[in-house]
Amino acid sequence: MSVVRVAYIGCGAVVERSHLPALLGVENATPTVLIDLNRSQLELLKQTYGVDNIGTSIDEFLDEFDLAVIATPSASHYALGKQLLSQGKHVLMEKPLASNYEQAKELVELSDRSQKVLAVSLVRRFLPHFQLFKSLLESSVIGQVVKFEVEEGGVFNWPVQSASFYNHSKSGGGVLIDNGAHLLDALLWWLGDFKNAQYLDDAQGGVEADCHLDLTLSSGAQGTVTMSRLRNLRNEISVYGELGSLSMSLASGDIRLKPHNSRVVLGGQALAEGVATTPSVLSLFEQQYRGVVDAISNNLNEESSIVLANECLPSIRLIDACYRERSNLDSLRW
Repeated sequence: MSVVRVAYIGCGAVVERSHLPALLGVENATPTVLIDLNRSQLELLKQTYGVDNIGTSIDEFLDEFDLAVIATPSASHYALGKQLLSQGKHVLMEKPLASNYEQAKELVELSDRSQKVLAVSLVRRFLPHFQLFKSLLESSVIGQVVKFEVEEGGVFNWPVQSASFYNHSKSGGGVLIDNGAHLLDALLWWLGDFKNAQYLDDAQGGVEADCHLDLTLSSGAQGTVTMSRLRNLRNEISVYGELGSLSMSLASGDIRLKPHNSRVVLGGQALAEGVATTPSVLSLFEQQYRGVVDAISNNLNEESSIVLANECLPSIRLIDACYRERSNLDSLRW
């Protein structure tokens, strides 16, 4: 297998902390291009990873890479993805895939026409507890799902490297499009597509830090999703079915199963077969890169860890619908 040459467009915290360190552990892939507006950051990463091709525009390096990792502010994802797919490049997009559903769908269609890989960095799907939670739900161990409740949030502390994170025209939004790109993707992956949503946030013309959704799924199940960058929430999902309930800590991975009419609860940690510990963030990113390399080499199999862009269209459609129909969140409700 030939070596996949990787270009990074946007070299902020997630690339510095996760993408580049993970790529070092992946056979048949190597970083060859770094693009960012921050020259000092480029020089730092150049020295650390030995990448000679650095600059502020990807256009001069088109012959130097096969796969582009796009980790720029969300509002630029669509234009960069469209450009690179049209130029015959494979793309791994940091979440979200695009700012709205129409853009996301167009990128998926372009990927299909060009026969180039378009994947989205939704690495939570590779966590053992996320996968076991899905398997338990699919096994109907709690019967038909009737209700669900999800909370995720904490005081924001991510080391952002530019003010674009708080600029709606560049970020596309706040906690909904950021944390929600992961959380809502997982929720619809677990429980199926949505039918309708009522959405409230505190944006007030800026980017939202708190938001709340009342959701009805296509299955008929109803529930709520609450996300925050300001408050420490329960960070848990609880699903209630006709035969019992299933809950999971989004942070620790603890899963609890409680049958109806039982005072006994089954609880514990989910671990990958043959592995004694929960995987690190870097190992999840390594899995992702191996999956992307498999896809580029037309060697995808059941063990390949990759989220292809078409798989996250339901969650992008939900985020888009929320922003179009938003209402103001009364802060007094907390």
